[in-house]
Amino acid sequence: QLPPMSSNLFQKHIRQSHLESSMANSVRKMALSEDRLFTIDDFEFGRPLGKGAFGIVYLARLKKTKFICALKMLHKSKINEYSMAEQVKIETESGFKLNHPLILTMYDVFHDEKRFYFILEYAPHGQLYRFLQKLRRFTNRLAASYIYQICHALEYCHSKSIIHRDLKPENILVDCCGNLKLADFGWSTKIRHADTMNITACGTLDYLAPEIVGHKQYQYQV
Repeated sequence: QLPPMSSNLFQKHIRQSHLESSMANSVRKMALSEDRLFTIDDFEFGRPLGKGAFGIVYLARLKKTKFICALKMLHKSKINEYSMAEQVKIETESGFKLNHPLILTMYDVFHDEKRFYFILEYAPHGQLYRFLQKLRRFTNRLAASYIYQICHALEYCHSKSIIHRDLKPENILVDCCGNLKLADFGWSTKIRHADTMNITACGTLDYLAPEIVGHKQYQYQV
């Protein structure tokens, strides 16, 4: 079945989103500009936005500029316990390397004795998973738009030699304009060579590719 919106209209939509995102990011970077490293005391905290095995994400605001963001906090003790230091490093590198209107922006990273902190773009409508639960089902037009946006985001990631490895509705956020934001690169990795074969089993069980479930070697497309 053909998508209800033409490819040209999709491209126009993406270009406009990119323009708006670039302008917004410029404003946000100005709001975040500091001559020193951030500390936890620079922020006011709102409600929790999400919780994972290694930490929690809060709605937050910079006291000085009133800039709204999401602050992701990871416990160093948990990271060391599960030998996840390399993944935190890769997540940080991916966040700074990726600059795209359909990928959640990482503004900065800092740490203290107990935690790592990621200053992230705030997506007011939360997880695509929750949005789907609320609507029960997407219209063909909306589903086609979402599929296009995610493919566009993944294509960009692959052009930067990064694969996400944990793609699921819970890791896709919805911004204030209804556009998607690919998020949570905690399981991401770099593509060394296009023909490299992997055997690492990672991701979320409900969304694993058949190759991973079958313990087979796989390439970056999986």
